[in-house]
Amino acid sequence: MALHTQPRALASALNWYRAGGLLDGPTVPSVSVPTTYVWSDGDDAVSRYGAERTVDHVTGSYRFVTLKGVSHWQPEQAPEEISDAILNQVSQNR
Repeated sequence: MALHTQPRALASALNWYRAGGLLDGPTVPSVSVPTTYVWSDGDDAVSRYGAERTVDHVTGSYRFVTLKGVSHWQPEQAPEEISDAILNQVSQNR
């Protein structure tokens, strides 16, 4: 089941990241692989500003895809759109 349907699951997941220091802004090396970032305008957890900053860490081809009217739970709400975005990136980088 998804995190948002399980009591205390979100708090547990965030505590796991906090314990590893992953919410403290770790230094992440840039990636050179083709990248598609799928963000949704209804996402309460990831702001557009934060999502758009991902491009600063990608040196390969990059695509930013916005799903309209979808929440943070994109795979549950828009699986076809996500699959299409990924397959489009793969087919362009063969």
